[in-house]
Amino acid sequence: MNSFATLHDQWMIDLKVSKGGVDMTFVENIGSMPPAFILNYGAVYDKYRVVIDRAKNSIEK
Repeated sequence: MNSFATLHDQWMIDLKVSKGGVDMTFVENIGSMPPAFILNYGAVYDKYRVVIDRAKNSIEK
């Protein structure tokens, strides 16, 4: 969960810089959460893919 928050926060920092220091809107804040979550989930799933596959195989046997 910390990696999701870190990614989201960095995007918000970059957005604020690109907007000249103006704070983000509620829509920008909420709208950036699903993409950050999807990227984070994909990275965690990929990292533990071997463990997940082993667990699936042990259940099937």
